Order: sequence, then structure tokens, then C-alpha cells
Amino acid sequence: MSQMQEIFDKIVTHLRTQNEKSVDDGGYSCVYLSPNGLKCAVGCLISKDAYDAKIEGQTACNSHVKKALELSGIGVDEQLELMLIKMQYLHDDNTPDHWEEEFFKIAAQFDLKLKPKGE
Repeated sequence: MSQMQEIFDKIVTHLRTQNEKSVDDGGYSCVYLSPNGLKCAVGCLISKDAYDAKIEGQTACNSHVKKALELSGIGVDEQLELMLIKMQYLHDDNTPDHWEEEFFKIAAQFDLKLKPKGE
């Protein structure tokens, strides 16, 4: 299994399980790690030790975010970066009831397989 497929599966599983956005205290801005412990699509890939508040407000292509991912054991190439940005926007710009449709679109765009819910 490719790294891209493994990461996609991990994000999809995380978001399906969490089933809510990771937002700041005000409930307006999406965050990698919320005050109540929720994580966004990319935040679920970042280990507790690699997390740095500097990443908040940044996209997945930001150098601080990439560093946190690398410290978490994920090397980010151009294709993976693009997929992570898409997953980040999926989380930030859609309500959870629209995530499945967006998972399907991203899977098709990157030639990935979307596992059925509950699998």
C-alpha cells in the first residue's frame, strides 16, 4: 500500500470517527488541535510531541506544518502536499454531512480507494 493511500485512509477514518470539525474556542476558525482535543484532517497526522502552536492558521504547505509532519514520520512530497491541502479544505469548508462526497472526489482525483464506512 502506498504512503498516500495509508495517509488518506488514516484521515478518512479519523474524520469519520470524530464526525465534527476541530475549531477554536470561538467556534469560528478551524485548527489543527482544538482546545477540547479535536484534530483537523491534517492535525490527526501530527504527533503530540511534534505539534507546535505556530502551525495554527497555516495551510499544509507551510514550512512549520511540513516540519511537524516530518517530525511525526511523514515525508511530504509535492503530490502528498496537494492531497493534504485538499483534505484540509474538505474539513474546513464543509460540514461533516458533506465529507463523504468530498472523500469520494479526492479519492478519484488521486487514484485512491475510499473504503466503505464502517470498514
